[in-house]
Amino acid sequence: YLGAVAEYWGAHYDRVVLFAPMPLFEGMRKRYLRGGAPALATQIPDLHATQAFGQAIAEAGLEDRIEIIDTLALFCQDRPGCAPVIADQPLLTDSGHLSRHGADLLGQALLRGFQP
Repeated sequence: YLGAVAEYWGAHYDRVVLFAPMPLFEGMRKRYLRGGAPALATQIPDLHATQAFGQAIAEAGLEDRIEIIDTLALFCQDRPGCAPVIADQPLLTDSGHLSRHGADLLGQALLRGFQP
C-alpha cells in the first residue's frame, strides 16, 4: 500500500512527505485529570504503530523515495521516557490529538525542517 501511495504522489510532485504515527499514550487524559502535567511526565508511550510504520517503509524500499516527518522526535527529543509534556504543558489533548502547545511545537519544527 505504501509503495502505491509513493508511486502515485511521486508521479505528480517532486516530493512525497508522510507523517510517521505519533506515539500512543493510553489513558493520557485520565492521568492528566488526576494529577496534572507531572502525572504525564512518567508515562511511557506505546511505540508499536511507529515501529510497524518504519518496518513497512523499509520493506517497501521507500527510504530514498519519500520524506518521513518523525513525530516521535517531538515527544522524545532530549527527555527520558518520551513524555507527552514539555514545560509542564501537555502536547496532546488525548491519546491521539495534539494540544495547542503540541501543535505549536510541531508547526515550528516543520517550518524549520522545510526552510528552502
